[in-house]
Amino acid sequence: MRGLPGPAPREEADRCLTGPDRTSWTTIRTGSRPRWRRAGRRVQELEAQEAKERQRREQAYAGRRWKVEPERADAAALLHRGDCATYPVAGGYIDRDHALVALEMPDVEPCQVCRPDTGLTHR
Repeated sequence: MRGLPGPAPREEADRCLTGPDRTSWTTIRTGSRPRWRRAGRRVQELEAQEAKERQRREQAYAGRRWKVEPERADAAALLHRGDCATYPVAGGYIDRDHALVALEMPDVEPCQVCRPDTGLTHR
């Protein structure tokens, strides 16, 4: 174990980056900054596009689903389209068959804003 070299002393490490080596390293590092910035901007652009696409898919999915707003003390339960802005709760979607069953229930009414019963007919 005695023959193994330990970590380089601070002076030796500083000597490694002096003269031409240090100049070359500084040139490489500063020359690549614009490329790093461009790459970073491109990554941000791609992430923004991906987020937009994900949001578009989620909206399209919600548009093909329905959701039930629970009954309140002063109002009956309401059936909404999945993308209805008057009941903006994400998730808890039901499919077409369950929406048809919900509309047949006496204590569930269709929302008057998004009109989920329009286009929702028996097959």
